[in-house]
Amino acid sequence: MNKLNLKLLSSLEKVFLTKEPTIEITNDDLVCLKNETLSFQIGYMADETGWAQYILGRVDIRSAITDKIKVRRVEQVPVTCPTNGQHDDNYISTEPGLYPDVLVDAPDNRVQMLKSKWSSLWVDIEIDKDMLAGEYEVDFAFQRRLHQKRDSGFEDIAVISVKIKVLDAELPKLDVCHTEWFHYDCLANYYDEEVFSDRFFSIFENYLRIYKKHNINMLLTPLFTPPLDTDVGGERRTVQLIGVTYDADEDKYTFDFNLFRRFIGLCESIGIEFYEMSHLYTQWGAKHAVKVMAEIKKDGIVREKLERIFGWETSATSDGYKRFLREFLVELVAELKGLGIEKRTYFHISDEPSLDHLEDYIAAKTQIIDIIKGFPIIDALSNYEFYETGALAKPIPSNNKVHDFIGGGVQGLWTYYCVSQSRGVANRFIAQPAANSRILGIQLYKYGIEGFLHWGFNFFNSVYSLEPINPFLENAAFHAFLAGDPFIVYPGVGGMPLGSTRLMVMNALMQDVMAFKLLERLTSKEHVLGIIEKGLDTEGITFTAYPRDAEYQHRVRRDVYKEIELYI
Repeated sequence: MNKLNLKLLSSLEKVFLTKEPTIEITNDDLVCLKNETLSFQIGYMADETGWAQYILGRVDIRSAITDKIKVRRVEQVPVTCPTNGQHDDNYISTEPGLYPDVLVDAPDNRVQMLKSKWSSLWVDIEIDKDMLAGEYEVDFAFQRRLHQKRDSGFEDIAVISVKIKVLDAELPKLDVCHTEWFHYDCLANYYDEEVFSDRFFSIFENYLRIYKKHNINMLLTPLFTPPLDTDVGGERRTVQLIGVTYDADEDKYTFDFNLFRRFIGLCESIGIEFYEMSHLYTQWGAKHAVKVMAEIKKDGIVREKLERIFGWETSATSDGYKRFLREFLVELVAELKGLGIEKRTYFHISDEPSLDHLEDYIAAKTQIIDIIKGFPIIDALSNYEFYETGALAKPIPSNNKVHDFIGGGVQGLWTYYCVSQSRGVANRFIAQPAANSRILGIQLYKYGIEGFLHWGFNFFNSVYSLEPINPFLENAAFHAFLAGDPFIVYPGVGGMPLGSTRLMVMNALMQDVMAFKLLERLTSKEHVLGIIEKGLDTEGITFTAYPRDAEYQHRVRRDVYKEIELYI
């Protein structure tokens, strides 16, 4: 008799074709709040007898809340750089191969059931604030056609049933600033569209809606082409919201904010809460000016082509660039106030300066600080000695260095991770267990971290942005990083992004923070931490010491939601 093996799986499972998944869950794990996306997986594999290599079918969802349920296929991607040699034992594998990651929409809930190979469906149940509390049953019936004809009926092969419980309370608003750096040139390159054309804005809106939907509430705003991940002396495709005209006859700059206003207007309509102005000086040292393109007016005539007036050839502290920045920033600050976003705006000086760059960083900051005084200045900075100089009041240390700053009593801390944090700490590389990503939510909550930054929402370039890449074939920027570090969405057809399992886990860990905060309001932070650290040693959870298994996180979630249900 034909048989289809089904398993109800955690969102923390990564389902490989030739490995039986083991992180199973029960209905006790399917408890949620209003305003929450509840995610899990259904693993499926056809048995070895009586089947062709595959059979096409569909999943029929039977429930009173079918309209709240979305299913996507978890597809495999080729991984050639699972590690870089600097790794711990918290990797699923260190070998190249096919790994599950990209989430692909399943029209009409179609599935392909493979013989002797595991696949999985990613299930999201999106609970809005108006949904009635209570229990809801959902049946997922896996079906095949009665005949090979396209219009034939279907018959059930196997059914998996679940029961979810919606509690009578809303998940509160996220109070952590969460930014994933958006790379605008990568959209233009992939979709072969002019930057900030009408069609570009349409594509950008699609991505921005996915961005905001997944609890990412702060956006890198490209005043001028962001000086990030660019070869020294090279340049990335121009991405500049500010129109600049230089009148050579009068030695005068004028600035056009119309494109900037359109950009902010779109972001506001979608619900972006915070804005980080792109860096004012180059990465890794603040030694040079960023690329600035301008119209040049000479002898009363405006030249047809934009010209680069600042870039790598310009010292960060040159008189010309200092004057330009000061004139521009005065007008930008007025613009921010006019748009009503000045209290939600952050500035950057230079990304990832080291102690060797201290003098240059201070010099660059000093020449404009009086104009942007009162705005938070944030930069990735992991050297505590640098921070002690007072050069940067709001550092963003990496999660393997953040305890230096916690120990120093630094308030309002942020944190980040990237390719360098490849062992001993949370990260979201494709080859790592998903539990090693989701633990971040517990860590953010315990230490009251104010913000989280990651550099790669959609970096579809090679290292140093030397050329575009195909993200479906290359996910490590041409072997420069670890697989998955550069992006957590994939570019889909028609300008629509495709999600990933890692994006959904990032969303879930932020929801964890929100649930902890709700229970804290009902009880106390000590009460919540008591649940989180139950059974652990005296140090409890830190950024470098934490349980690695998924079951620990399932236990915490179950206990927290039981407590919420009790107190409401």
